[in-house]
Amino acid sequence: MSNSNLELDVRLSKLKMFALKKIEEAARKGDSSVIITNTRIIEEAERLMKKLDEFKLSLDYLEKRGDSNILVDVIAVKKTESLKPSPDIDGYLTSRQKGKQSRALFLKKLRERNIHLNSSSAETIYTNKNGKMVGIAFATECQPFKWFLGLPERNYNVIVLLCEEQGNNTLSFILPADFCEKYKNNLSRSKGQLKFNVVNRHDSFFLLLSGLENPEITRYIDNYDSLE
Repeated sequence: MSNSNLELDVRLSKLKMFALKKIEEAARKGDSSVIITNTRIIEEAERLMKKLDEFKLSLDYLEKRGDSNILVDVIAVKKTESLKPSPDIDGYLTSRQKGKQSRALFLKKLRERNIHLNSSSAETIYTNKNGKMVGIAFATECQPFKWFLGLPERNYNVIVLLCEEQGNNTLSFILPADFCEKYKNNLSRSKGQLKFNVVNRHDSFFLLLSGLENPEITRYIDNYDSLE
């Protein structure tokens, strides 16, 4: 990887870390405007990081095939478009693909427990047999012990937060109806999305909220009964 790409990686990572710190500080002070601003900064930083990853993977792919000169022509034609990596290069998955895979594995676990959710037109929204709306969000560990997730803004009865740890183990936080009702007005919102900021503090997990003491959600790991 070139020094310039390394520099971009570092700058984007630092930007995300800075914005996350600002969100934590704002959550303690109840400053929703700062939370919204820095949420957008994180979203844009993540978008740019994905584009950079796609570019590097495409370049690696072409170089392995001995066709690196093709890249010059591709850039000339698509100056403003991201290069699409081959989906099977080194087992690489985009964040969206990982999210779909994680949700599919989660739904399989539910079926093994005779719990069935019906999908909707949105890939993150489901309903159970009683018609209750379930939102299933996914995120990888954006920095050690922190996850930043999002769902379309809806009046969910149950919210599932799938948080993938560094070792690829995924924690399933299943937030029940009473929890969702109690805290729904304290969730951050941005561009029609509900935002969830989960942190791990000495193996206790908390959801960072604006204007309230952050509730611990450790007890909701694998809380399958809430989906019945």
